[in-house]
Amino acid sequence: MQVLLLLDLPGIGKKGEVKEAAEGYVRNFLLPQKKAILATRENLKKWQSAIDQQAREKQKQQTEIRKLANRLQGLTLEFLEKIDNKGHLFGGISTAHIATALSQKGLKVEKNQIILDKAIKQIGKYPVKIKLGVGLESEIKIIIKNK
Repeated sequence: MQVLLLLDLPGIGKKGEVKEAAEGYVRNFLLPQKKAILATRENLKKWQSAIDQQAREKQKQQTEIRKLANRLQGLTLEFLEKIDNKGHLFGGISTAHIATALSQKGLKVEKNQIILDKAIKQIGKYPVKIKLGVGLESEIKIIIKNK
């Protein structure tokens, strides 16, 4: 009996493959545990349609990430902060601060995408890298000034 595998199954095959399996194994194990479906023409068509939809979604996400990378490249953010007499900030500028500032500009970047070794605690100019996934990286500039 031919089945379309919905999961990777060791010794049987990988997700998306059509495999031949014993009728009892299919009826008693694969189908009830939703690890496979019967390889009918209709099921194969639905599976291919779902795969195509996922590919379109992935392409759309990559396009959006590229647009975001282009908008971020060369962007400068300014922070006005209180400092002590030695030029140190009372607080620090962290990835969360940067992510919030970017979101206020309409740029959706998660704080875990911002590469910052430690919080910035002095006034000055700092380059900050942002990893966007799919091998794309942008660099923005952070300028911290006295309030």
